[in-house]
Amino acid sequence: MEKVWLYFWLLLYRKMEKIQQQRTKKQQRTVGAIFRLRLRNAFVYGRILEDDLAFYNAFTEEELSENQILSLPILFIVMVSDYAITKTYWQKISKSIPLEKHLQKDQLPPKYFYDGKNYRIVKPDDMLENDQIGTITSLENCENLEYWAVWTPENIEKRLLAYFDEKQKNHL
Repeated sequence: MEKVWLYFWLLLYRKMEKIQQQRTKKQQRTVGAIFRLRLRNAFVYGRILEDDLAFYNAFTEEELSENQILSLPILFIVMVSDYAITKTYWQKISKSIPLEKHLQKDQLPPKYFYDGKNYRIVKPDDMLENDQIGTITSLENCENLEYWAVWTPENIEKRLLAYFDEKQKNHL
């Protein structure tokens, strides 16, 4: 009887060790790959771009196929800390898929930021010149643009939940 218990604990220990290894295993940030995150009891899907992540407009309890995901409209595109992907915070569910033209870096919409004096519009390929980046503009011209910043995964999840909660509220 003692050998049975010992064998049982050994199997349990190995199983727990394997689970721990899977949790700590790093994912690579693969451009073109699809990832998913779980919010409440639903899935939200996204795509890894060159510098940014694109989030699809879907909040679904069922798992979607790659083709279903790729046919969804994009909700927003922002920069997110790499650890969201590399530390398996969000799970990659595909290998690299070539990016559609509208998701390639030179086709992405500009972003904006405020440097303390001016609002500036920044295009994806803008480079620093004389410590200046972007084009000076007014706040009104920044109205429908994303803020140029690196988001944390936690803030993205809050933003997604707020959006989908509001969408559901308006649907009822």
